[in-house]
Amino acid sequence: FAKAAKWVGSSRGKFTVGLLALGIMMVVNVAVVVMAAALGLEQNRVVRVVDSLAELYMTFLILRHLFRLSTKQTFAPFLSIFVCTAVEFGLMLGIWRPFIGEAFVLPTESMSPTLVPGNYFVANKLAHPARWDLVVYHSGPPQNTVWCKRIVAFPGERLRFDGGDIYINDQRMSAPSVVAGRYHAPLPNYPGSLYRDGQTIVLNDRQFFVVGDNVNVSGDSRVYGPSDISSLIGVIDFVYWPRSDARIVR
Repeated sequence: FAKAAKWVGSSRGKFTVGLLALGIMMVVNVAVVVMAAALGLEQNRVVRVVDSLAELYMTFLILRHLFRLSTKQTFAPFLSIFVCTAVEFGLMLGIWRPFIGEAFVLPTESMSPTLVPGNYFVANKLAHPARWDLVVYHSGPPQNTVWCKRIVAFPGERLRFDGGDIYINDQRMSAPSVVAGRYHAPLPNYPGSLYRDGQTIVLNDRQFFVVGDNVNVSGDSRVYGPSDISSLIGVIDFVYWPRSDARIVR
């Protein structure tokens, strides 16, 4: 901002003024978001469009007055914002999303109460999953559906559901409290379950097994079978929306 403002003749085109402008713009952005959330309008598309236009206008005014520029001159620092945004967008699509992290939204109740429909969360693609982690993975070919479940068994392991518990290689596992004692191989009133309680399920060296926290209704590996390790997208680190549900989950 400061360099662009100085280039068009601002007497206040200094780094400290640029930081001040950035800080004020961030405060305005947070204030608008908080106000929309307080009014319950954060998901309204019209409100979001108006919000974006209002932020652009406020940004223009902040740059103009802080750098003491004319309306015409203000377009130089204002356009620098779009350059930075374009670079950020390119890095997001070219590096962050393919290799580091990606955001998803939960569409079903299969992970309730841990995650509920409408929760937005980030999958960490660099993390190596541990048992009981929440993971994001593709369904079978052609891999056009994304699912979120809790990983309970890894390649090469033997899995057994017995008395509400999960046994791995004949050792009883201590499950998280939200699902402890509630695990069963068949789903109630679901004839398509592949397994029965007490049955040993042997995973090959490329398979992992997942179960949803809403164990009585979740369509998971108990229904569709184990998933191939190549379908794993990442481990869920945190929920970021809605703000009332924002938290770290791993």
